Amino acid sequence: MAENSTSSLKLFYCYAREDRALRDELDLHLSGLKRQRFITSWSDREILPGGEWEKEINTQLNSADIIVLLVSPHFMASDYCYGIEMERALQRHRAGTARVIPIVMRPVDWHGAPFSTLQMLPTDAKPITRWPDHDEAFWDVATNIRLMIQELNTSMKTTKDKVVSSSSVSEVNKVEDLLEQSDTLLDNEQYNEVIEVCNHILRLDPDNSKAYVRKAYTLNTLERYAEGLVASEAALRLDSSDEDAYLNKACSLNALERYAEGLAASEAALHLNPNDALAYTNKINSLSALRHFEDALVACEIAIRLDPSNPEHYNSKGIALLELGRYEEALAACDAVIRLDPHNSDAYINKGWALNELGRYKEALAACDAAILLDPNESIAHSNKGFALNKLRRYKEALDACKAAILLDSNDSNAYINKGWALLELRRYKEALTACETAIRLDPNEPIAHSNKGFALNELGRYREGLAACDAAIRLDSNNSNAYTNKGRALLELERYKEGLAVCDAAIRLDSNNSNAYTNKGWALNELERYKEALAACDAAIRLDSKDSMAYNNKGFALDKLGRYKEALDSYNTALRLDPNNSIAQENKKIALKNPKSR
Repeated sequence: MAENSTSSLKLFYCYAREDRALRDELDLHLSGLKRQRFITSWSDREILPGGEWEKEINTQLNSADIIVLLVSPHFMASDYCYGIEMERALQRHRAGTARVIPIVMRPVDWHGAPFSTLQMLPTDAKPITRWPDHDEAFWDVATNIRLMIQELNTSMKTTKDKVVSSSSVSEVNKVEDLLEQSDTLLDNEQYNEVIEVCNHILRLDPDNSKAYVRKAYTLNTLERYAEGLVASEAALRLDSSDEDAYLNKACSLNALERYAEGLAASEAALHLNPNDALAYTNKINSLSALRHFEDALVACEIAIRLDPSNPEHYNSKGIALLELGRYEEALAACDAVIRLDPHNSDAYINKGWALNELGRYKEALAACDAAILLDPNESIAHSNKGFALNKLRRYKEALDACKAAILLDSNDSNAYINKGWALLELRRYKEALTACETAIRLDPNEPIAHSNKGFALNELGRYREGLAACDAAIRLDSNNSNAYTNKGRALLELERYKEGLAVCDAAIRLDSNNSNAYTNKGWALNELERYKEALAACDAAIRLDSKDSMAYNNKGFALDKLGRYKEALDSYNTALRLDPNNSIAQENKKIALKNPKSR
């Protein structure tokens, strides 16, 4: 039996599942072509259990030399076969990178279909099931496919040669010409065709590192990073001094979240060319992901010096500065991005972050709104907007912003934290607790979520659970003043006044402007009958927040105990003016009014 001396052509079956038996029978009749190594055939039955079937089908469809359409009523009715697979097959046929062969398996009206202008098999397009002898029908098909293969192997060399060049056979075999054609295809963003050209070059010249480099770049562009990494490593085995191969490798590794290896690849590229700004971009991405922000900042400064007109370098610098807590400098970096690219939504997001940290909430809100105007689907912008609105005490608007963020990204823990905060301020404590617990599920190491959970549990009267939540927050961040404040509240509710007082003092040491900590301290001192100190703590709370109803209530209690009854009554009245629903102040006022000395 004569064997084919050229590479086997890959044959892909595009068919409806209902025609599997006919497909198997056709494949049996193509056994002679397979034994002679003219073809290898593939169908979805080759996919292993647990495999990604759609990805595998696309891979095989995009690399096949011959695509057989098994036309039947079920094929014509299948959205996947007729729409997705057939459309891609015909695109490749028109481009000359594959030969499409429609075979009419069963009677169906195929006239006017996109493939109806192609040569139909069997002879005269008579459906196979209408032949008196099915073997004769399949023999007719196999014979015609053999003729087509001979045509492909002799007059075209391979179907892919047709797309990459229309020059003579000798010109097609020139690798340099094919490399030039791949560049043209890259410029035209014809990425699948680029890969086909590179594969063809590598069949002609398996040691061509440039083809591997182009293939790796294209695969990365298509977000097929694992395959891109394989191509980059092949290029580097052939030429360890290829800077582009290291750049592509770094890109693949970063995308695969293998940042330490990505950093090493970037360093290798910079060893070959210390002035490559793109290598610094990859290095910055690796360092930022590894949270090495000091080193990332140094790399950003070098990248900016090499390419001062690239806004992404300033953007990366801004992020590093934000992570390092250098907010004024970060703000300047964000403004530099905006000057270079006024439509850069990321710059406005980061600017909003910086302004929030600087306590400039109105400006932060404006920056977030600008980001949302540029990209309404950016969840972080909505979440940061929610934070600014919470700080501006516009809680209902904050809640709406957080809901928008969560709708766009249900895994955004910060959005749930800000939502919980808004709900706490709106006194919707059960909903707030749910939001906090969701935030903790998404990010168990976020201390603010645990602290807010403690606040919600306290308001729901679940003080022991509130205490546990606050302790969890303090374990994660021992400098979180609010966590100590909420813990102090839980301890006071549990009548553990000395411990509560100590925790309130800890909160004040961490943040001398924490008005709630002073309010709780006044409460603790009242319970410990240290009324003069309690009065001083309440006055400190009121200086920090003149709208704190409980601070006035606690002050009234201390004044009453110190025999300053009229002043006590005035404090209770102020507490109730600020919060008419303050039941504790209501009760204390009733008691005060019974004392004749308070009149």
